[in-house]
Order: sequence, then C-alpha cells, then structure tokens
Amino acid sequence: MKLLTFFLLAASMFAQEPVTRVFEFILDDGEKMQKLSALFAHKLARIQVEPALGLVVMTGSEAQVTEVEALLKKYYKPKALEAGISGPPNRNIELVTQILYARSEGSDSTYPATLQPIVQQLKQLTLLNSFNVVETQVVQLRNGTNFELRGTMQLPGIPESAATSYGYSGAMRISGTKIQGDKIRFSGRVPYRVGEGQYQFMEVALVTSFDLKPGQSTVIGKTNASTKDGSIILILTARLVD
Repeated sequence: MKLLTFFLLAASMFAQEPVTRVFEFILDDGEKMQKLSALFAHKLARIQVEPALGLVVMTGSEAQVTEVEALLKKYYKPKALEAGISGPPNRNIELVTQILYARSEGSDSTYPATLQPIVQQLKQLTLLNSFNVVETQVVQLRNGTNFELRGTMQLPGIPESAATSYGYSGAMRISGTKIQGDKIRFSGRVPYRVGEGQYQFMEVALVTSFDLKPGQSTVIGKTNASTKDGSIILILTARLVD
C-alpha cells in the first residue's frame, strides 16, 4: 500500500511539472497584448509579455498553457487586420527601391512607365529635366525587422573607375492600414570631376521616416550627386506579400 502511494505521489508531481510555451504577435501590438494577457494571468503560474520581441511567454501545467494559448489565438486580433489589412499577422514586406539620377541639362531619360507620374511631378517642382534609373533594389523582410543593403551603381557619363558606392538601411513594419519606414538611411560616395579623367568623392546622406499605403510609390528623398548638376532621387514602393 505504501509503495502504491509513493508511485501515485511521484506521478502527481511529474504531472504538475511546469511547461513553458511562447505565443507570437505583431510588434506594433505590444500594448494590446499586455491588456489581453492580463485577463488570463490567473490561469497560469506565470505569463510575461515581451513587446520588443513580439512574444508572450506562458508557464504553467500543460493543460493551463494549452488553455491560455487557445484563448490568445481566439481573442487576439492584430490592429493591422482590424484596420483592413488582410492576411496572416506576420506577413512579409517587399521593398522595391529605385534610384534615379536626374539632371537639369539634357533630355535623355530611361525609366519604367510606372514612374511616369512621379517624374512628371518632379519636373514641375524642380529644374530637373533628364531622369535615368541607375539602380533597383528588391528586398523582402519580416514585419518589424531591419534591413541593410550595400552596392555600387554607375552614374551616366562617369567611368567605371569612379563608380558610386552606397549603403541603404532601416526598419519596416505594418501599422494599421499603412506600412511604416523607420530611420531609413541612404548614404554614398558620389564622384565629381576635378580634371580630365580625374575624380574626387563627396559623401552624401539622407535619413528619413515615413508612412506608405501598401503598393504606393513615393519619393522618399533627394540629394546632390555632383557639385554642379545632378541629383540622386530615391523612389520606394512597399507591398505586402505572403
């Protein structure tokens, strides 16, 4: 009888051994998840929300954790979905960045037809007349994560030995019905002519934050590309992808 009691107590202790499980949520929903998790805190030994990581850490018995996880899945509705952006909570964001080299002199232009409305607007607002796409970058990233790109691009009329090097970085996230760009930074070493076949380099940089509607294309910045005539213009399009 004592042996049976011992095994029953051991089985009971083993059954009560706590388990830990995590539940993921959109980074932008930290405050909302804090309130929702508080409603179910009494059902667990411990529940902790990590807003910076987008995680709810649940600790309790297997049955308790399973119950609370089911409740979170049932009642958690990301703000993005409530606001009309459909799809899974952690959809990816696709960034398409097109870099235009624009000049006031000349009229030669090479750019996709999709950029025609933007180019026409730039012509009306500036003295620029010639527009050429010199670089296109495409990157997909998870909602709320950072990106960093580096490369070189060839500006018209500049030899390969004086190619422009650049860096491009920032963070993107879904917020309501919009896609937010946070601390988007573009920097580069732009050549300018100082003599026959001779070039020196000038550091240029652009830092900005912005909101975009999914699928919208917009100019996020313009910076000089020479000491005389020439500008680098960044056009960004953000889309939601599965």
